Amino acid sequence: VDAITSDTQVLDLGCSQGLLARPLAAKSVRVTGVDVEPGGNLAIELTEYFQRDLEEPCELPVGRVFDYVVVADVIEHVKNRQQLIRSARRYLKEGGRLIISTGNIALWFYRLSLLVGRFEYGPRGILDRTHVHLYTRDTFRREVERAGFHILDEKVTSLPFEVVFESTGRSIWVQRLTGLYHWLAQRWPEMFAYQFILQAEIETLDHEATDSPLDSPQKDE
Repeated sequence: VDAITSDTQVLDLGCSQGLLARPLAAKSVRVTGVDVEPGGNLAIELTEYFQRDLEEPCELPVGRVFDYVVVADVIEHVKNRQQLIRSARRYLKEGGRLIISTGNIALWFYRLSLLVGRFEYGPRGILDRTHVHLYTRDTFRREVERAGFHILDEKVTSLPFEVVFESTGRSIWVQRLTGLYHWLAQRWPEMFAYQFILQAEIETLDHEATDSPLDSPQKDE
């Protein structure tokens, strides 16, 4: 939300219920959502919604009108991840930005789990059962760059201690722990970052950024 400037247009790929549109509405940002669900329980702040399967080429009845394309914690859920990222190129304005995030499978907790022979999927978190691809910092950055983007900025998030300790986050100890952990995550992201958030721009504005997705679909290798 902080990375998106006021009075702009955002395409949210994999938007779920479109909850990102709520805090952005205060900044006069118009958000268009895309997801596979029919869209019966969407945030009223969404400007527009398109039902699309993100495993398929993303064809929308809009042009290159968006200042930002957001792909928030979505890439790990799809098999055709290169196709998804390249879809952003066709809807970004010149100078627009891709904002994309994913979890860090090289987090210290999972390293320790592997050391003792445990690697179990669950109902949420980085090892969510619906995840089909997992990333380290380097493999995530390479995935974005391979789709024709130049990375401009990287931020990290901390472990969600308010969830771990079932706290509302108002506890002074949870706040201090979160602050300390975020400091560690910034200095050693490969080991301590819970998620990576990248901002990127199209490296070269070529036919892949302007052609219809159905003209030259990109398949994952």
